[in-house]
Amino acid sequence: LFTAKAATADIWLSLGTTLGLQTLSECLPNQAIIAATLGEHFAVANPSPNLLINSFGLADAAWQSAVWASQQRGKRAIIVRSTALSGYDCSWGFAQGLSAAGAELIGDFSFDSADLVAKVANLNPDVVYLALNAAESQQWWQSYTSSSKALWITPNATLDAKLAQRLRKQGLDLAYA
Repeated sequence: LFTAKAATADIWLSLGTTLGLQTLSECLPNQAIIAATLGEHFAVANPSPNLLINSFGLADAAWQSAVWASQQRGKRAIIVRSTALSGYDCSWGFAQGLSAAGAELIGDFSFDSADLVAKVANLNPDVVYLALNAAESQQWWQSYTSSSKALWITPNATLDAKLAQRLRKQGLDLAYA
């Protein structure tokens, strides 16, 4: 927490690594530092009380995409989330955006959920948010062969060109948060 004495401190904006932030705070032990990132989670060992990390940029993008998608496509949405310990800020932001737009979260599934393709198809959502890492996203789309009226949104623009072309031929609408 910053006190009144720290109010005059310099602000450092960084897209650096965890090690970089740790090193910076160790080199400047009496300096208040604010590290603003695009959504990464920095786990800094023994963080200085003068180090504040703000990592909600991607959550805000997810929030905005939920509002936009519910206005463009419909009010019934699903989140498919990664099993990895990441992306929670994005899926949280998306769910909050749905709520703000008056939309409904009708399903929230882990990527390792049994019969996931069938579950998503049976709910027939208007919007699906894929909070998956790059490998999971590729795996999902390689196995997904159904058609869908949903708008598929991901924060992860890692589809190779051939796969993206195949999905568009299936009539699937893809968007990136």
